[in-house]
Amino acid sequence: MHKTLNWIYVTNSNNFYNWLISLSDRNDPVGDLALDVKRDDRAPKGEASHDEWMAYLIRMHASREAILSFDQAWSEFSTF
Repeated sequence: MHKTLNWIYVTNSNNFYNWLISLSDRNDPVGDLALDVKRDDRAPKGEASHDEWMAYLIRMHASREAILSFDQAWSEFSTF
């Protein structure tokens, strides 16, 4: 059963957007970023690159803290 759950999780989180919004209930800065992204229809979806996400954050006038949270989240996602 554990392997099945992991398979489902990976399938539903195959890109950064899906992975990030799955963390919207996390009680830390990454969770805060996830909640903001989940509420924003302009957020990159699909196979968007790190640079595309950074451009989005800059366009949205993201705070320094939000950008640091994004860097942390991207690092976590990259090791996932």
